Amino acid sequence: LAIEPGLLVSGANGSGGGSNTNVAPTISNQTFSVNADAAVSTLVGTVQANDADGDAITYAILAGNTNNAFSIDSSGRLRIANSAFGATGQYDLTVRASDTAANNASATVTVNVTPAAPTTTTQIGEVGRVSMRQQSKTHWQTVRLNRTYQNPVVILGPLSATNRTPAVVRVSNVTSNSFRWQIDEWDYLDGPHSLEAVSYMVVEAGTHTLSDGTKLIAGTTTATHASTNVALTGLTGTPVVLSTVTTVNGGAAVTTRLTNVNSNGFSVRVQEEEGGDGFHARESIAYVAIEQGSGFNSGKQFESGTTAATHANKQITFGSTFSAAPSVFANIQTTSGADTSSTRFYGLSGSSVYVYVAEEQSRDTEQYHATETIGYLAMATGTLTAQTTGGNQAGVRIGELERTSVDTHTFTVPSNRAIEIDSYFAAAAPRDQLDTHDFFGDDDDSDDRKNTLSDRSTDTDGDAKHITDTSAV
Repeated sequence: LAIEPGLLVSGANGSGGGSNTNVAPTISNQTFSVNADAAVSTLVGTVQANDADGDAITYAILAGNTNNAFSIDSSGRLRIANSAFGATGQYDLTVRASDTAANNASATVTVNVTPAAPTTTTQIGEVGRVSMRQQSKTHWQTVRLNRTYQNPVVILGPLSATNRTPAVVRVSNVTSNSFRWQIDEWDYLDGPHSLEAVSYMVVEAGTHTLSDGTKLIAGTTTATHASTNVALTGLTGTPVVLSTVTTVNGGAAVTTRLTNVNSNGFSVRVQEEEGGDGFHARESIAYVAIEQGSGFNSGKQFESGTTAATHANKQITFGSTFSAAPSVFANIQTTSGADTSSTRFYGLSGSSVYVYVAEEQSRDTEQYHATETIGYLAMATGTLTAQTTGGNQAGVRIGELERTSVDTHTFTVPSNRAIEIDSYFAAAAPRDQLDTHDFFGDDDDSDDRKNTLSDRSTDTDGDAKHITDTSAV
Protein backbone atom coordinates (compact mmCIF):
# COMPACT_ATOMS: atom_id res chain seq x y z
CA LEU A 1 0.00 0.00 0.00
CA ALA A 2 1.53 3.25 -1.12
CA ILE A 3 0.28 6.43 0.49
CA GLU A 4 1.25 9.77 -0.94
CA PRO A 5 2.46 12.31 1.61
CA GLY A 6 -0.32 14.61 2.88
CA LEU A 7 -3.13 12.34 1.67
CA LEU A 8 -5.35 10.75 4.28
CA VAL A 9 -7.61 7.96 3.15
CA SER A 10 -10.07 6.44 5.56
CA GLY A 11 -13.58 5.15 5.58
CA ALA A 12 -15.54 3.73 2.72
CA ASN A 13 -14.86 5.17 -0.71
CA GLY A 14 -12.38 7.65 0.76
CA SER A 15 -15.12 9.73 2.31
CA GLY A 16 -13.17 10.48 5.45
CA GLY A 17 -16.40 9.94 7.39
CA GLY A 18 -17.59 13.49 6.44
CA SER A 19 -19.91 14.96 3.79
CA ASN A 20 -19.50 17.62 1.07
CA THR A 21 -23.29 18.12 0.70
CA ASN A 22 -24.44 21.83 0.61
CA VAL A 23 -27.73 22.25 2.45
CA ALA A 24 -30.57 24.49 1.36
CA PRO A 25 -31.42 27.71 3.23
CA THR A 26 -34.18 27.70 5.79
CA ILE A 27 -36.97 30.29 5.73
CA SER A 28 -40.10 30.51 7.85
CA ASN A 29 -43.45 32.18 7.25
CA GLN A 30 -43.39 35.89 8.07
CA THR A 31 -45.93 38.70 8.39
CA PHE A 32 -45.67 42.45 7.77
CA SER A 33 -48.14 45.35 7.81
CA VAL A 34 -48.26 48.52 5.74
CA ASN A 35 -50.70 51.43 5.47
CA ALA A 36 -52.89 51.57 2.39
CA ASP A 37 -51.75 55.11 1.60
CA ALA A 38 -48.03 54.32 1.69
CA ALA A 39 -46.08 55.59 -1.31
CA VAL A 40 -44.28 53.57 -3.96
CA SER A 41 -40.81 52.43 -2.74
CA THR A 42 -41.96 52.38 0.89
CA LEU A 43 -40.13 49.63 2.79
CA VAL A 44 -42.65 47.05 4.00
CA GLY A 45 -40.11 44.88 5.80
CA THR A 46 -37.02 42.71 5.35
CA VAL A 47 -37.53 38.99 4.74
CA GLN A 48 -35.15 36.82 6.80
CA ALA A 49 -33.66 33.41 5.92
CA ASN A 50 -30.69 31.41 7.24
CA ASP A 51 -28.05 29.25 5.55
CA ALA A 52 -26.11 26.68 7.59
CA ASP A 53 -23.22 26.80 5.14
CA GLY A 54 -22.89 30.55 5.45
CA ASP A 55 -23.69 31.11 1.79
CA ALA A 56 -25.10 34.40 0.57
CA ILE A 57 -28.88 34.30 0.13
CA THR A 58 -30.94 35.96 -2.57
CA TYR A 59 -34.71 36.36 -2.67
CA ALA A 60 -37.48 36.27 -5.26
CA ILE A 61 -41.28 36.47 -5.23
CA LEU A 62 -42.77 33.41 -6.94
CA ALA A 63 -46.52 33.84 -6.47
CA GLY A 64 -49.26 35.93 -4.87
CA ASN A 65 -47.94 39.29 -6.10
CA THR A 66 -51.19 40.58 -7.60
CA ASN A 67 -50.66 43.51 -9.99
CA ASN A 68 -46.95 43.36 -9.16
CA ALA A 69 -47.76 45.22 -5.98
CA PHE A 70 -44.39 44.49 -4.34
CA SER A 71 -40.75 44.04 -5.24
CA ILE A 72 -37.98 42.32 -3.31
CA ASP A 73 -34.27 42.87 -3.76
CA SER A 74 -31.41 40.43 -3.34
CA SER A 75 -31.10 41.33 0.34
CA GLY A 76 -34.74 40.56 1.13
CA ARG A 77 -36.01 44.15 1.36
CA LEU A 78 -39.68 44.09 0.42
CA ARG A 79 -41.03 47.37 -1.00
CA ILE A 80 -44.22 48.73 -2.54
CA ALA A 81 -43.93 48.70 -6.34
CA ASN A 82 -47.43 49.73 -7.46
CA SER A 83 -49.44 52.65 -6.10
CA ALA A 84 -52.63 50.58 -6.47
CA PHE A 85 -51.47 47.96 -3.95
CA GLY A 86 -53.89 49.15 -1.28
CA ALA A 87 -56.91 47.74 -3.12
CA THR A 88 -56.28 44.33 -1.54
CA GLY A 89 -56.52 43.85 2.21
CA GLN A 90 -54.00 41.00 2.43
CA TYR A 91 -51.28 39.59 0.20
CA ASP A 92 -49.87 36.06 0.66
CA LEU A 93 -46.58 36.11 -1.19
CA THR A 94 -44.58 32.97 -1.92
CA VAL A 95 -40.96 34.02 -1.44
CA ARG A 96 -38.01 31.84 -2.41
CA ALA A 97 -34.63 32.06 -0.70
CA SER A 98 -31.71 30.69 -2.77
CA ASP A 99 -28.05 30.14 -1.87
CA THR A 100 -25.00 30.25 -4.12
CA ALA A 101 -25.24 26.50 -4.77
CA ALA A 102 -28.70 26.95 -6.27
CA ASN A 103 -30.35 25.30 -3.31
CA ASN A 104 -33.55 26.99 -2.24
CA ALA A 105 -36.50 26.98 0.08
CA SER A 106 -39.81 28.83 0.04
CA ALA A 107 -42.20 30.30 2.61
CA THR A 108 -45.31 32.45 2.75
CA VAL A 109 -44.79 36.14 3.49
CA THR A 110 -48.09 37.78 4.44
CA VAL A 111 -48.55 41.52 3.97
CA ASN A 112 -51.54 42.99 5.77
CA VAL A 113 -52.69 46.29 4.27
CA THR A 114 -54.13 48.45 7.03
CA PRO A 115 -56.69 51.13 6.16
CA ALA A 116 -55.36 54.59 5.47
CA ALA A 117 -56.05 57.24 8.05
CA PRO A 118 -59.32 58.96 7.13
CA THR A 119 -58.89 62.22 5.29
CA THR A 120 -60.85 64.88 7.12
CA THR A 121 -61.41 68.20 5.45
CA THR A 122 -61.66 70.91 8.06
CA GLN A 123 -62.13 74.65 7.89
CA ILE A 124 -58.90 76.42 8.74
CA GLY A 125 -59.84 79.91 7.65
CA GLU A 126 -61.68 82.22 5.32
CA VAL A 127 -60.91 84.56 2.45
CA GLY A 128 -62.83 87.69 1.56
CA ARG A 129 -62.77 91.31 0.40
CA VAL A 130 -63.74 94.52 2.17
CA SER A 131 -63.67 98.20 1.29
CA MET A 132 -63.78 101.47 3.19
CA ARG A 133 -63.33 105.22 2.99
CA GLN A 134 -60.82 106.44 5.58
CA GLN A 135 -62.53 109.37 7.29
CA SER A 136 -59.67 110.31 9.63
CA LYS A 137 -56.46 108.93 11.07
CA THR A 138 -58.37 107.48 14.01
CA HIS A 139 -61.11 105.75 12.00
CA TRP A 140 -61.18 101.93 12.08
CA GLN A 141 -63.49 99.39 10.45
CA THR A 142 -64.37 96.11 12.20
CA VAL A 143 -64.57 92.89 10.17
CA ARG A 144 -66.71 90.14 11.70
CA LEU A 145 -65.51 86.64 10.84
CA ASN A 146 -67.70 83.70 9.85
CA ARG A 147 -66.54 81.50 12.73
CA THR A 148 -64.54 81.53 15.94
CA TYR A 149 -60.82 80.76 15.71
CA GLN A 150 -58.43 79.56 18.38
CA ASN A 151 -55.29 81.30 17.11
CA PRO A 152 -56.20 83.41 14.07
CA VAL A 153 -53.54 84.76 11.73
CA VAL A 154 -54.85 87.79 9.80
CA ILE A 155 -53.37 88.76 6.43
CA LEU A 156 -54.56 91.94 4.74
CA GLY A 157 -53.59 93.61 1.52
CA PRO A 158 -52.35 94.98 -0.67
CA LEU A 159 -54.45 98.12 -0.87
CA SER A 160 -56.15 98.95 -4.15
CA ALA A 161 -54.95 102.03 -6.04
CA THR A 162 -58.15 103.88 -6.88
CA ASN A 163 -56.50 106.85 -5.15
CA ARG A 164 -52.74 106.67 -5.68
CA THR A 165 -51.90 108.77 -2.63
CA PRO A 166 -49.30 106.60 -0.82
CA ALA A 167 -50.86 104.50 1.94
CA VAL A 168 -50.72 101.07 3.54
CA VAL A 169 -53.16 98.94 5.53
CA ARG A 170 -53.00 98.42 9.28
CA VAL A 171 -54.67 95.74 11.42
CA SER A 172 -55.41 95.88 15.14
CA ASN A 173 -57.55 94.23 17.82
CA VAL A 174 -57.39 90.71 16.41
CA THR A 175 -59.81 88.51 18.37
CA SER A 176 -61.17 85.00 17.90
CA ASN A 177 -63.97 86.25 15.65
CA SER A 178 -63.05 89.72 14.39
CA PHE A 179 -60.34 92.25 13.63
CA ARG A 180 -60.10 95.96 12.91
CA TRP A 181 -58.37 97.60 9.96
CA GLN A 182 -57.76 101.00 8.46
CA ILE A 183 -56.19 102.69 5.46
CA ASP A 184 -53.04 104.15 7.00
CA GLU A 185 -51.68 107.07 5.00
CA TRP A 186 -48.06 107.91 5.69
CA ASP A 187 -47.53 110.38 8.51
CA TYR A 188 -46.62 113.34 6.30
CA LEU A 189 -50.13 113.18 4.80
CA ASP A 190 -53.44 114.36 6.26
CA GLY A 191 -54.99 110.92 6.97
CA PRO A 192 -58.36 110.82 5.15
CA HIS A 193 -58.39 108.61 2.04
CA SER A 194 -61.04 107.86 -0.58
CA LEU A 195 -62.70 104.48 -1.07
CA GLU A 196 -60.32 101.54 -1.51
CA ALA A 197 -60.70 97.75 -1.53
CA VAL A 198 -58.56 95.10 0.12
CA SER A 199 -58.57 91.32 0.44
CA TYR A 200 -58.25 89.55 3.76
CA MET A 201 -57.33 86.02 4.77
CA VAL A 202 -57.74 84.53 8.25
CA VAL A 203 -56.01 81.20 8.96
CA GLU A 204 -55.57 79.12 12.10
CA ALA A 205 -51.91 79.20 13.09
CA GLY A 206 -50.07 76.03 12.11
CA THR A 207 -48.95 73.96 9.15
CA HIS A 208 -51.70 72.94 6.76
CA THR A 209 -51.98 70.82 3.63
CA LEU A 210 -54.48 71.91 0.99
CA SER A 211 -56.50 69.25 -0.82
CA ASP A 212 -54.07 69.19 -3.76
CA GLY A 213 -51.04 68.70 -1.48
CA THR A 214 -49.89 72.34 -1.37
CA LYS A 215 -48.38 73.25 2.01
CA LEU A 216 -49.32 76.46 3.82
CA ILE A 217 -47.81 77.73 7.07
CA ALA A 218 -49.50 80.47 9.11
CA GLY A 219 -48.03 82.10 12.19
CA THR A 220 -47.08 85.27 14.00
CA THR A 221 -43.82 86.83 15.07
CA THR A 222 -42.63 90.21 16.33
CA ALA A 223 -40.19 92.71 14.85
CA THR A 224 -38.95 96.27 15.13
CA HIS A 225 -37.01 98.31 12.58
CA ALA A 226 -34.43 95.52 12.98
CA SER A 227 -35.03 92.21 11.22
CA THR A 228 -36.43 89.12 12.90
CA ASN A 229 -35.68 85.68 11.45
CA VAL A 230 -38.58 83.23 11.09
CA ALA A 231 -37.94 79.51 10.54
CA LEU A 232 -40.09 77.39 8.21
CA THR A 233 -40.10 73.61 7.84
CA GLY A 234 -41.70 71.12 5.48
CA LEU A 235 -41.96 73.34 2.40
CA THR A 236 -40.87 72.38 -1.11
CA GLY A 237 -39.18 75.19 -3.01
CA THR A 238 -39.20 78.90 -2.26
CA PRO A 239 -42.62 79.89 -0.92
CA VAL A 240 -44.61 83.08 -1.31
CA VAL A 241 -44.60 84.92 2.03
CA LEU A 242 -47.41 87.32 2.93
CA SER A 243 -47.15 89.51 6.03
CA THR A 244 -49.23 92.10 7.89
CA VAL A 245 -48.60 94.30 10.93
CA THR A 246 -51.38 93.49 13.43
CA THR A 247 -50.65 95.88 16.33
CA VAL A 248 -50.24 99.62 16.85
CA ASN A 249 -47.51 99.73 19.49
CA GLY A 250 -45.80 102.53 17.60
CA GLY A 251 -47.97 105.37 16.35
CA ALA A 252 -46.17 105.88 13.04
CA ALA A 253 -47.41 104.21 9.86
CA VAL A 254 -45.30 101.19 8.89
CA THR A 255 -45.03 98.49 6.27
CA THR A 256 -43.32 95.11 6.46
CA ARG A 257 -40.15 94.42 4.46
CA LEU A 258 -39.01 90.89 3.73
CA THR A 259 -35.61 89.46 2.82
CA ASN A 260 -33.94 86.04 2.53
CA VAL A 261 -37.15 84.24 1.59
CA ASN A 262 -36.48 80.53 1.05
CA SER A 263 -37.90 77.12 1.99
CA ASN A 264 -36.24 77.30 5.41
CA GLY A 265 -37.49 80.71 6.47
CA PHE A 266 -37.35 84.47 5.93
CA SER A 267 -36.44 87.74 7.64
CA VAL A 268 -38.93 90.51 8.34
CA ARG A 269 -38.85 94.03 9.79
CA VAL A 270 -41.11 97.07 9.91
CA GLN A 271 -40.26 100.23 8.01
CA GLU A 272 -41.47 103.77 8.73
CA GLU A 273 -41.59 106.56 6.17
CA GLU A 274 -38.19 107.91 5.07
CA GLY A 275 -38.88 111.20 6.83
CA GLY A 276 -39.12 109.43 10.19
CA ASP A 277 -36.33 108.68 12.64
CA GLY A 278 -35.82 105.11 11.42
CA PHE A 279 -36.73 103.53 14.76
CA HIS A 280 -39.98 101.77 15.60
CA ALA A 281 -41.44 99.92 18.58
CA ARG A 282 -41.89 96.17 18.43
CA GLU A 283 -45.01 95.12 16.55
CA SER A 284 -46.79 91.80 16.05
CA ILE A 285 -46.59 90.53 12.49
CA ALA A 286 -48.85 87.88 10.99
CA TYR A 287 -47.46 85.79 8.15
CA VAL A 288 -48.54 83.10 5.72
CA ALA A 289 -46.03 81.10 3.67
CA ILE A 290 -47.47 79.04 0.82
CA GLU A 291 -45.77 76.85 -1.76
CA GLN A 292 -45.85 78.22 -5.30
CA GLY A 293 -48.22 76.67 -7.81
CA SER A 294 -51.82 76.60 -8.93
CA GLY A 295 -54.76 74.30 -8.53
CA PHE A 296 -58.00 73.77 -6.70
CA ASN A 297 -58.42 73.44 -2.95
CA SER A 298 -61.70 71.66 -2.23
CA GLY A 299 -63.07 73.07 -5.47
CA LYS A 300 -61.81 76.63 -4.92
CA GLN A 301 -59.23 77.87 -7.42
CA PHE A 302 -55.95 79.43 -6.32
CA GLU A 303 -52.61 80.48 -7.77
CA SER A 304 -49.40 81.56 -6.03
CA GLY A 305 -46.20 82.76 -7.64
CA THR A 306 -43.71 85.57 -8.02
CA THR A 307 -43.04 88.30 -10.56
CA ALA A 308 -40.49 91.09 -11.00
CA ALA A 309 -41.89 94.61 -10.60
CA THR A 310 -40.86 98.24 -10.12
CA HIS A 311 -42.75 101.51 -9.70
CA ALA A 312 -44.19 100.88 -13.18
CA ASN A 313 -47.45 98.99 -13.60
CA LYS A 314 -46.92 95.23 -13.97
CA GLN A 315 -49.65 92.89 -15.20
CA ILE A 316 -49.87 89.42 -13.68
CA THR A 317 -51.83 87.11 -15.97
CA PHE A 318 -53.21 84.09 -14.15
CA GLY A 319 -52.43 80.65 -15.55
CA SER A 320 -56.14 79.81 -15.62
CA THR A 321 -59.03 82.26 -15.57
CA PHE A 322 -61.06 82.45 -12.37
CA SER A 323 -64.84 82.27 -12.68
CA ALA A 324 -65.00 85.57 -10.77
CA ALA A 325 -62.42 88.10 -9.65
CA PRO A 326 -60.44 86.41 -6.86
CA SER A 327 -59.10 87.82 -3.63
CA VAL A 328 -55.52 88.95 -4.24
CA PHE A 329 -52.63 89.17 -1.79
CA ALA A 330 -49.16 90.46 -2.62
CA ASN A 331 -45.98 91.29 -0.75
CA ILE A 332 -42.54 92.47 -1.83
CA GLN A 333 -40.21 89.52 -1.14
CA THR A 334 -36.91 91.41 -1.50
CA THR A 335 -35.29 94.68 -0.45
CA SER A 336 -33.43 95.64 -3.62
CA GLY A 337 -34.46 99.25 -3.09
CA ALA A 338 -34.05 100.66 0.42
CA ASP A 339 -36.70 103.41 0.08
CA THR A 340 -39.88 102.77 2.06
CA SER A 341 -42.38 101.08 -0.22
CA SER A 342 -45.31 98.70 -0.38
CA THR A 343 -47.39 96.91 -3.01
CA ARG A 344 -50.55 98.38 -4.55
CA PHE A 345 -52.92 96.77 -7.06
CA TYR A 346 -55.62 97.74 -9.57
CA GLY A 347 -57.48 96.35 -12.57
CA LEU A 348 -58.36 93.05 -10.89
CA SER A 349 -60.35 90.59 -13.02
CA GLY A 350 -60.73 86.84 -13.28
CA SER A 351 -57.80 86.67 -15.69
CA SER A 352 -55.23 89.16 -14.37
CA VAL A 353 -54.27 91.93 -11.97
CA TYR A 354 -51.90 94.90 -12.14
CA VAL A 355 -49.41 95.56 -9.32
CA TYR A 356 -46.66 98.09 -8.70
CA VAL A 357 -44.16 99.11 -6.01
CA ALA A 358 -45.44 102.29 -4.35
CA GLU A 359 -42.93 104.55 -2.59
CA GLU A 360 -44.01 107.27 -0.17
CA GLN A 361 -42.76 110.86 -0.51
CA SER A 362 -41.96 112.11 2.98
CA ARG A 363 -38.31 112.90 2.18
CA ASP A 364 -38.38 113.46 -1.59
CA THR A 365 -40.94 113.47 -4.37
CA GLU A 366 -39.40 110.86 -6.67
CA GLN A 367 -41.04 107.44 -6.64
CA TYR A 368 -38.72 105.44 -8.89
CA HIS A 369 -37.91 102.09 -7.34
CA ALA A 370 -35.47 99.29 -8.12
CA THR A 371 -36.76 95.96 -9.39
CA GLU A 372 -38.20 93.84 -6.61
CA THR A 373 -39.63 90.33 -6.48
CA ILE A 374 -43.32 90.43 -5.64
CA GLY A 375 -44.97 87.30 -4.30
CA TYR A 376 -48.68 86.98 -4.91
CA LEU A 377 -51.59 84.71 -4.07
CA ALA A 378 -54.90 84.79 -5.95
CA MET A 379 -57.63 82.73 -4.29
CA ALA A 380 -61.36 82.33 -4.72
CA THR A 381 -63.25 83.94 -1.86
CA GLY A 382 -65.03 81.87 0.75
CA THR A 383 -64.15 79.17 3.26
CA LEU A 384 -60.54 77.99 3.37
CA THR A 385 -60.22 74.26 4.07
CA ALA A 386 -57.27 71.93 4.49
CA GLN A 387 -55.83 68.94 6.25
CA THR A 388 -54.01 70.31 9.28
CA THR A 389 -50.66 68.54 9.68
CA GLY A 390 -49.25 70.35 12.70
CA GLY A 391 -49.97 72.51 15.69
CA ASN A 392 -48.06 75.57 16.68
CA GLN A 393 -45.31 76.31 14.19
CA ALA A 394 -41.91 77.76 14.95
CA GLY A 395 -42.27 81.48 15.45
CA VAL A 396 -45.89 81.39 16.56
CA ARG A 397 -46.60 83.38 19.72
CA ILE A 398 -48.36 81.32 22.38
CA GLY A 399 -48.79 84.18 24.80
CA GLU A 400 -47.50 87.41 26.24
CA LEU A 401 -46.30 88.10 29.76
CA GLU A 402 -47.01 91.54 31.14
CA ARG A 403 -44.18 93.26 32.95
CA THR A 404 -44.83 92.78 36.67
CA SER A 405 -42.77 92.07 39.76
CA VAL A 406 -44.00 88.53 40.30
CA ASP A 407 -46.63 86.80 38.24
CA THR A 408 -47.67 83.38 37.00
CA HIS A 409 -48.83 82.75 33.45
CA THR A 410 -50.13 79.54 31.92
CA PHE A 411 -49.80 78.72 28.22
CA THR A 412 -50.59 75.62 26.19
CA VAL A 413 -47.68 74.22 24.19
CA PRO A 414 -47.62 71.07 22.00
CA SER A 415 -45.40 68.27 23.32
CA ASN A 416 -41.76 68.03 22.25
CA ARG A 417 -41.52 71.70 21.31
CA ALA A 418 -38.86 74.18 22.29
CA ILE A 419 -39.93 77.46 23.88
CA GLU A 420 -38.31 80.79 23.14
CA ILE A 421 -38.83 83.67 25.55
CA ASP A 422 -38.36 87.02 23.90
CA SER A 423 -37.87 89.82 26.42
CA TYR A 424 -37.97 93.36 25.14
CA PHE A 425 -38.56 96.93 26.28
CA ALA A 426 -40.97 99.45 24.88
CA ALA A 427 -39.34 102.16 22.81
CA ALA A 428 -39.76 104.66 25.63
CA ALA A 429 -37.90 102.58 28.23
CA PRO A 430 -35.21 104.61 30.03
CA ARG A 431 -31.79 103.80 28.58
CA ASP A 432 -30.19 103.75 32.04
CA GLN A 433 -32.80 101.46 33.53
CA LEU A 434 -31.69 98.25 35.20
CA ASP A 435 -34.09 95.41 34.63
CA THR A 436 -33.80 91.82 35.77
CA HIS A 437 -35.98 89.05 34.38
CA ASP A 438 -36.43 85.67 36.03
CA PHE A 439 -38.24 82.94 34.13
CA PHE A 440 -39.29 79.68 35.75
CA GLY A 441 -41.49 77.12 34.05
CA ASP A 442 -42.88 73.68 34.77
CA ASP A 443 -45.16 71.42 32.81
CA ASP A 444 -48.49 70.19 34.06
CA ASP A 445 -48.84 66.92 32.17
CA SER A 446 -49.19 63.37 33.44
CA ASP A 447 -46.28 61.71 31.67
CA ASP A 448 -44.14 61.50 34.83
CA ARG A 449 -41.43 63.56 33.18
CA LYS A 450 -40.18 66.64 34.96
CA ASN A 451 -39.82 69.28 32.27
CA THR A 452 -38.70 72.67 33.51
CA LEU A 453 -37.72 75.98 32.05
CA SER A 454 -35.68 78.58 33.86
CA ASP A 455 -33.57 81.51 32.80
CA ARG A 456 -32.34 84.81 34.13
CA SER A 457 -31.31 87.90 32.26
CA THR A 458 -30.26 91.38 33.28
CA ASP A 459 -30.52 94.26 30.84
CA THR A 460 -29.02 97.66 31.58
CA ASP A 461 -29.56 99.60 28.38
CA GLY A 462 -33.12 98.90 27.30
CA ASP A 463 -32.08 96.87 24.26
CA ALA A 464 -33.95 93.78 23.15
CA LYS A 465 -32.80 90.69 25.01
CA HIS A 466 -33.53 87.23 23.62
CA ILE A 467 -33.64 84.30 26.03
CA THR A 468 -34.06 80.82 24.63
CA ASP A 469 -34.55 77.48 26.32
CA THR A 470 -34.07 74.72 23.76
CA SER A 471 -35.31 71.84 25.88
CA ALA A 472 -38.51 70.19 24.75
CA VAL A 473 -41.32 70.57 27.26
